[in-house]
Amino acid sequence: MLYAQAALLDGNGEWSNVLITRKEMLFIDSTGSGLKREVALASLAYGKALINVGDYSKTLMSLGFAEDAPLSVLAVEMMPQDEMPPSPLGANLGG
Repeated sequence: MLYAQAALLDGNGEWSNVLITRKEMLFIDSTGSGLKREVALASLAYGKALINVGDYSKTLMSLGFAEDAPLSVLAVEMMPQDEMPPSPLGANLGG
């Protein structure tokens, strides 16, 4: 998940993170090739995702951030699941 950091408007010096985008990681095997989820879960697996920060300058500006706004990244590991739950960051967010 890629976040832009925004100073809170109350002037207390604290910052808040605003989600800009998220990417699902692709499972990688020991040869470096991408694997389907089912194959990767059968052995030790890790993954990677690439976020080209330059692709999000318009998004940052549309949200009132400067192109060079401070950014942070958070990687979250999820345990395998038989059924994938709906994304809490998808449709119906806040409504």
